[in-house]
Amino acid sequence: MNKRIITLSAIALLLSVMTLGAQHIPDSAFVDDEGVGRFYDGCLKIIEGELATDADARNEAYALAMDALNPRRKGYDAGRMNLTAVDTAGIAAAPAPDFAFDFSYARAKYQSVDFAPSGISRGLGRTCRLFDLTLKPRGKASFSERVHGACLLVAVARPGSEIATTITVDDREIKADSFENGLVNYAAWQLPRRAVATYTVENLSDKEATIILIGN
Repeated sequence: MNKRIITLSAIALLLSVMTLGAQHIPDSAFVDDEGVGRFYDGCLKIIEGELATDADARNEAYALAMDALNPRRKGYDAGRMNLTAVDTAGIAAAPAPDFAFDFSYARAKYQSVDFAPSGISRGLGRTCRLFDLTLKPRGKASFSERVHGACLLVAVARPGSEIATTITVDDREIKADSFENGLVNYAAWQLPRRAVATYTVENLSDKEATIILIGN
């Protein structure tokens, strides 16, 4: 009996550690920002595909990513985030040519064909704004923009990396929460007036990190 209790306790502890290690952003975080939530779901499905060891699971993940990221889907209004460079010393010389958080990458992986990056070319986004960057190992970069109201920023990195993101507004510093074992950062804040927000993204890993910023 005691042995059974100890065994069950060990299993519960293991499950607890596993859950904490792969903590997810709660769905409620995107209730008022469905476009951001949809694009983020697509990014998560790409991550699932990248990490899957089973071919069927991998193909299913990329298919779901295609559905979430399809630019021809009704209501899709994702586009570029218009940021001003503040410190780009940590930016890699050239972005990774073999990966992107977008529909064309998910489709190429699903169809098992070569990927030809096209970037974000649909103009400025309205309710889902995107910015791609690739950081050097242990590098960081900062960008700024003027924002107001209910603000939200998600940073998502390619598997194999770990990132940290900080938002600075005036003298206030907001540290983004970390999810998905360090692949995802999330922050939300309120601004009653328009102000300059500076986003600093740091690559905590010893390899280049391909990252997409998603804002509302």
